[in-house]
Amino acid sequence: MVRVFAASDLHLLRDAKAALYGRRPARCWQQVKRHARKRPARLWLLAGDLVHKPHPRLYARVARALHAPALAVAGNHDAPRMLAHAFGRPWRRLGAWAVLGLCSVDARTDPGGRLPWRRLAHAARRRRKAKARHLLILMHHPPVRVGTPWMDAIGLADRAHVRVWLKSLRRVRAVVFGHAHERVDVRRFGMRFFGVPSALVQFRHGEENFALDTLPPGWDELRLLANGRIVRKTHWVRDAA
Repeated sequence: MVRVFAASDLHLLRDAKAALYGRRPARCWQQVKRHARKRPARLWLLAGDLVHKPHPRLYARVARALHAPALAVAGNHDAPRMLAHAFGRPWRRLGAWAVLGLCSVDARTDPGGRLPWRRLAHAARRRRKAKARHLLILMHHPPVRVGTPWMDAIGLADRAHVRVWLKSLRRVRAVVFGHAHERVDVRRFGMRFFGVPSALVQFRHGEENFALDTLPPGWDELRLLANGRIVRKTHWVRDAA
């Protein structure tokens, strides 16, 4: 068994005392890390929108004091090259598992995402090199509808062909994503899709237009089992809200 943690949509600001959506992103992220520190983990998965406006020092702040390595992908608020420079290669091998990060940011569909074939082909080559029995994919934009109309309109624009690609890999057990600012857990096409709650604030499910929920910041604990199963536990950090 391998334990990994997943967080998304931190939206850190350069001013650590500044607020966004009525909360201080820096304080919320510190509280999430403090809660997670009580458990051992092999890897952090960071599913995008780590910062609200990109700056190199902010990406360093994200990783600071983590008690495990981190694999991060860019969100629509991130600068992909800046993030890649801070976090390094977008894949890891964890025993029987490989974790592969995909950058779904595209200026033509912003704030929605897109995954052109050239990126998918490059990712497929990485998957072949990993030679793992089970594969976990990390991206920012949801590759499935989450049931909130305004968010589904700015999800992954080419979700249909991305799902075809995911199925072609055959060993994909789950896809972890952010962007939706809500906990999502659905089974489709022989795999699971996990929407990671925001480490700052959640959006209200099912709304036609943007609306905030009262839920606190959250993060996921994923136990990756050798047989390909995943046990998920979502933690809500009530003292950070």
